[in-house]
Amino acid sequence: MIKNQVNPFFGSPPAPRGPRKHLLHAPLAIAWLVACTPSADPATAAARVDAGVSGPRPRPALRVRVATVERGQLAVDLRLSGTLEPFATVRVAAESAGRLVARKVEQGDRVERGQLLFQSDSRVARLQQRKARHSLGAAAVDAELALQQSQRGQALASERVISAERYDQLDYARQAASERKALARVEADSAQKAVRDASCRAPREGTIAELHAELGDWVLPGQALATLVDLSRLKMRVGLTADEATALQPGLRANVHFAALGGQALEAELHHVSTLADVHSGTYAAELWLTAPEDGSLRPGMVGRVELPITSTQETALLPRAAVDRAGGGFGLWVVEADGPILRARRRSLTVGRSDARRVQALSGVREGERVVIEGMFALAEGDRVVIDGAEPSQQATR
Repeated sequence: MIKNQVNPFFGSPPAPRGPRKHLLHAPLAIAWLVACTPSADPATAAARVDAGVSGPRPRPALRVRVATVERGQLAVDLRLSGTLEPFATVRVAAESAGRLVARKVEQGDRVERGQLLFQSDSRVARLQQRKARHSLGAAAVDAELALQQSQRGQALASERVISAERYDQLDYARQAASERKALARVEADSAQKAVRDASCRAPREGTIAELHAELGDWVLPGQALATLVDLSRLKMRVGLTADEATALQPGLRANVHFAALGGQALEAELHHVSTLADVHSGTYAAELWLTAPEDGSLRPGMVGRVELPITSTQETALLPRAAVDRAGGGFGLWVVEADGPILRARRRSLTVGRSDARRVQALSGVREGERVVIEGMFALAEGDRVVIDGAEPSQQATR
């Protein structure tokens, strides 16, 4: 039988080990740690010990700040975008056919009403005018002669020197001569208009935006010669919803910001709101008028951001913006509800309306008088116990 021997290389064999008594102390250590762990709710901890309940403790009550949902109207700035248009755009067209022999303006010129812009060849028209004047003169002489003969015939007929039939002939001649005179006058007026139409004049004051004809062009009646725009004032059209159109009234003042002018704001006046919706967009057109600065910095085609003050005509639930957050593509918030003597946080979905710098319209999801969390919501989970910061003990339950 082989006995324990001393190994000449490793020395004496190791003594046999006893049982690992330190493992017996592990449950005692765990119990000590549990007993020393502070509890946010001593009464609950004691009750759990008396009842022999084991497992994780409930989350401690979280401290939050709340605000009460109110009901009222919200005044906000309606923000829309629009493009500047000239106050008036006029197509200046030729009144009569002819060849252009003079052009008195260039593109960009400022013109006054009645100022000569183009001149067509009017030689033929002036000849016709002279002819019409002479024809009118001859017709006037014939009418005067026929009148005198009719008057003499009336006197002779009363003395029975001439027959009644002869007097009727003289009177008919007088009437015919008078009609020929009137016709000659119409022809003279028409010839005068033809001469006048050869001169194309500005129908109103404004600026020549475009020229459509050159010297020597043969133009026809109605052919565009130039485009005249009135830039003394400018207008902007924006689209409104039905609710917005109802809430806005003509005469309202608005601010229009232009990025091209470094964000400079100019005052505008709401001139009118259409009563008919656009068949394509379903919006109602609103037109704003602006007075153009004297430096000419505003130009048609500039895009402006309109801020229209609008007050909601319907009272809705109003709550602080801080209470609203985004969740799952929508909006939500935390509401404090009473669960007996305990206050708990409940998550709700929210439908919002308009908002200003501080408040939001709640169209659904919350009611007037409820308390919503405005601080401390990021640590909340559904059903968590909460303590309202700054509230009296009597207010820690629902009111």
